[in-house]
Amino acid sequence: MRSSLKFKAAALVFIITASVTCAVALEAILDFQDAEAQNYATANDITRVVERQTRDTITYVDHTLDAVSTVVEASPSLETIRQPAAWRILRSYCATLIGCHVIGVIDSDGQLIAQTGNLNFTPYDVSDRRYFQHARDSKHRYIDMAVVSRLPGNPILVTVAKPVYDSAGKLLAVVAVGLETTQLTSFYSLFGFSVAPTVAIYKGDGSLVARNPGMAEYVGKSDAQSKIFTTLLRRAPAGIYDSLSPIDGKRRLAAYRSLPDLDLVIFAGIEKSSAFASWKVRTVRRLVIVASMLVLIWGALVVAYRAVAEKSILRRANTRLDDLASKDPLTGIGNRRIFDSMFKHDWSAHARSGAPLSLVMLDVDCFKLYNDHYGHVAGDTCLQKIARAIEASLQRKGDLAARYGGEEFVVLLDCGYEGACLIAEQMRTRVEQLQIPHDFSEASSVVTASFGVASTESIHVHNSDDLIGLADRALYAAKSSGRNRVENAETLFGCNPVSQA
Repeated sequence: MRSSLKFKAAALVFIITASVTCAVALEAILDFQDAEAQNYATANDITRVVERQTRDTITYVDHTLDAVSTVVEASPSLETIRQPAAWRILRSYCATLIGCHVIGVIDSDGQLIAQTGNLNFTPYDVSDRRYFQHARDSKHRYIDMAVVSRLPGNPILVTVAKPVYDSAGKLLAVVAVGLETTQLTSFYSLFGFSVAPTVAIYKGDGSLVARNPGMAEYVGKSDAQSKIFTTLLRRAPAGIYDSLSPIDGKRRLAAYRSLPDLDLVIFAGIEKSSAFASWKVRTVRRLVIVASMLVLIWGALVVAYRAVAEKSILRRANTRLDDLASKDPLTGIGNRRIFDSMFKHDWSAHARSGAPLSLVMLDVDCFKLYNDHYGHVAGDTCLQKIARAIEASLQRKGDLAARYGGEEFVVLLDCGYEGACLIAEQMRTRVEQLQIPHDFSEASSVVTASFGVASTESIHVHNSDDLIGLADRALYAAKSSGRNRVENAETLFGCNPVSQA
């Protein structure tokens, strides 16, 4: 019983723990998926904002380049641009363009002949720069990758260049604006993103145009081998993906957006450690709360188990005491106490309903002689066998066999006269068939018993004592008539047994 209780308690603990664990795990998985989707959405939103900023900036740069081109076209020669009046005009253009670091004018041979950073500088050759070569050869505005400038301080600049032609189509110069890279990427910090994204702008070939953070560290690098340029751009001009950067080796939840008219690609990525930081905090907090709840539940179950176990032990002890109080210690069937209690109860039921109630009393024939010659141990064994034979003859749950005293037994039957006689005869036969040798019996060579039957169905009795008396008198008649037989009160005493008493 106790092991069964332990098993049930352990099973309950397992079910509760497993259910709570599964629920928490499912919640954590769903929360993780939500966090992932939110971070992808944030990265995608950043690419949209950067696109708008980039397009606006290039539009302003185009206007500035057009203004500078007008100055070049109106000048008698490029040398006049070095004059203070013209230089101040160029310088004002740069001052009004947000993010402008320098405006330069380059002749058709690649000599930088004027720049707004210094009026009195010595011209030098920039014909090796890509922005000059592409602008000269393509005859269109060109946005170059970020480079470390040769200007004083070696600033990192993104150069936007445009060729200027005369009316005959001859190249007069290439005008260029050197933009600070932060103009394209750093503004997003104003939005207060808590995930600290990495924003980058690339040329269509993967060359780095601008990046934040880490522009100084990665200037001149190419991302051409990343998934964007090798796979994704071939499928769609914009999207989200799990990024592994070949530049810094970090994994990010990323989004990209192509600007084909500008030959640019925008990237925004959120490092996974940052993207899922809040999720980790929520998950740990959730685990702590659930673990605390489980500890409390386990504690309550332990207390409940101990209480139930103690109650079960007490109940079993009471049951054992009841068994000891209601069973005959030698034969294991009911004792006189339980018989008196059951007889009183059944008699009350008979009095209320009129249902028949029968009583069988039996006595082992010549048992004193058996004890005297075979010994008390054999006598006890004999009584045990007879008790089992009697109990085996009972057919109803409400029937009771009890030891009445010494070698005398009593059987309480919830049936009528004929049924009681039939059961009594079955008991007599079973006892005889035990074939317990009894060489000193006056009735047989084996142990036998005599039976007396009385029933409320066949004889009118006033109370329970009258029924016991009739059964006892029938038993006496059976013993007087030679033993090993069944006698019944109805046959012996007729309809008015009390007057014959």
